[in-house]
Amino acid sequence: MHPDGAPRSRVNPAWKALALWCLSWAVLWPLDDQLDLANKPLILLLASTVAALWLAPWSALATGASAVLALTLRGRLPQPMPTEPGLLQHAQALCNQMGSALEHSQALHQVTQARKAAQSQALRNTLLAAIAHDHRTPLRIGFLYAGPLFIHQFSHAWIDFRGIRDASMRAKDSDYFENSRRATYVQREYAMRNPGSFTGYGTDCWGLSAGDGPRAKRRRIAGRRQSFYGYAARGVPYGPDDGTIFGSAMLSSLDFAPELVLPALRALWSRSGGGDATLIRASGFNPTVAEAGPNGWVSPGEFGLDQGMTVLMIENHRSGLPWRLGRANPFVRAGLRRAGAGFKDGWL
Repeated sequence: MHPDGAPRSRVNPAWKALALWCLSWAVLWPLDDQLDLANKPLILLLASTVAALWLAPWSALATGASAVLALTLRGRLPQPMPTEPGLLQHAQALCNQMGSALEHSQALHQVTQARKAAQSQALRNTLLAAIAHDHRTPLRIGFLYAGPLFIHQFSHAWIDFRGIRDASMRAKDSDYFENSRRATYVQREYAMRNPGSFTGYGTDCWGLSAGDGPRAKRRRIAGRRQSFYGYAARGVPYGPDDGTIFGSAMLSSLDFAPELVLPALRALWSRSGGGDATLIRASGFNPTVAEAGPNGWVSPGEFGLDQGMTVLMIENHRSGLPWRLGRANPFVRAGLRRAGAGFKDGWL
């Protein structure tokens, strides 16, 4: 009993402190929109401190816990963003810089595209001039482009495309055999001009296709650093080109331009020392890599894919037997009629 006769409270003071602390949370929580969230822990700490002074030592535990929680939340809760004018000006300047960078990037892209278009047009002009070198090919008549020679050859091993045309070739008043003949002339013209200044290129040494090549160290040729690509598909006139010639690809053009191929084959035969067809059978050779031997680098591989193609094209030139077999095959004829817009004319 208190001295004044009032009954003593049976509620533990610690529980009163905890109840006051929870009540503070309950009061502050609905006011989230009006109060800064980062300041709530400090308000709770103040409330707990008042409880400690009111309820004396039993509330020390609640006060300490409130302090620890307040300091913890103070570091984790989001701080208010400063709104001083300097920060806004800095953000605006950053946005302006980003816009300028974007405009610069777009302008650079347009310049790059224009430069590529100009280079492409220059290459097309060179290509047309190369085609015009053949007096039987009128100026300004191009061909369906493919850089490596094998693309112009392999479909012709079994199918005689002379005189038959699909919609695309009818529109160009040409056929795929004539297209491959023009590609062969462009290959020789490219070697004669030899824009890369490689050793050995010329009238009787030409033919870029897919096959083996050297892995020699880079070296300086005509003022530039030249790499060597190993096994790769080389092409004309857009490249890649590292000075590697493919005798088998040249021989496989025999049906399209025997007037070009036969003199070149004789020259390669003589270059090998006579009686040696290594340069013709090899997957590739590169006279620019002179340190590798008397004829430069020569591939040790003689691939069956290349050899089989040369056999078929030689026989087509000699007797036309593979082409006759293809023309007589009903499945080949039906497939050609159904392919794309359909082949017509000629032996179909």
